[in-house]
Amino acid sequence: MDEKGYVLSEVGMLLLIPLMIMIPIALSLQEEGSQIPTTFTKSDVVFRTFESIRNDIEQKAIRFSDNIYNKTYKYNESQLFAEDLKNLNNNISGDIYEDAYAGVVDSVKVEANNYPKTRDLTNESGYIPLTNGIQIIYNYENTTITNNTIYYKYRITITVNVTIDVIKANARHKETCEYSFGSLIFINTATNNNTTAEENIRTFFNNLGSKLG
Repeated sequence: MDEKGYVLSEVGMLLLIPLMIMIPIALSLQEEGSQIPTTFTKSDVVFRTFESIRNDIEQKAIRFSDNIYNKTYKYNESQLFAEDLKNLNNNISGDIYEDAYAGVVDSVKVEANNYPKTRDLTNESGYIPLTNGIQIIYNYENTTITNNTIYYKYRITITVNVTIDVIKANARHKETCEYSFGSLIFINTATNNNTTAEENIRTFFNNLGSKLG
């Protein structure tokens, strides 16, 4: 396993790409909406808007999962993982969709569903609820030694759990969306000593909690 360096801006930019694609879609829907009732009904525009938002959220979650897959974080760089999570949280904000579809429909709401909001971080497993309806769960899988350095491997589950509510005049589509994607990360403990490695992993997750706020 090769240890890699990562530039935060790459993840941030990749997560922004769907919004760049989504805005022209919203403008297209606005043009279609202006032709009502000759070509589209209000319910057509509402459902197409819902589908566009749902697909955008799904693609952002998939892209995040792909971007962190096999990614290595040093034990003293937990802020990098925190930034990756914050970027995911910010790029699926309900405000983004409200702004993108203003003028297309009367109202757009993307809200987190009810799920535990208390964070739990340990060396073995953890639960990180984001504010936008995404939950991150990690579980320790194993350790490996590469170049005389101990690496901890964790399985990651990214779950989207939101309700999308779109209204135009008397047409409405409200639906709960929940789906999950898997990924994995490695943590470089920067040591070949098992006791020190465990302490460094504890440092990583303690610092992660503080960085997430």
